[in-house]
Amino acid sequence: MLDRYLWGTASRLSPEAAVPVVDFVEQSECLGGAGNVAANLSALGARVECFGAIGTTSRDARCATACALHTSLTKARSLTHGV
Repeated sequence: MLDRYLWGTASRLSPEAAVPVVDFVEQSECLGGAGNVAANLSALGARVECFGAIGTTSRDARCATACALHTSLTKARSLTHGV
């Protein structure tokens, strides 16, 4: 699971509803769910072993990239054959 954050500035409220209108600036993604917990535990010094299935779509590649950004999780390998 990936958490996606949209960054921008809000200078006014929408006339249709009381919500801010955001001028989009950038987007970032990081590990979410169990991946976030694993990365946090590993950063605290715990030995963490993760397993799961990942496909071959662009979303799956972004998830693998997010895992690779954590040096403590880089020993993981991906098996995509037959998924």
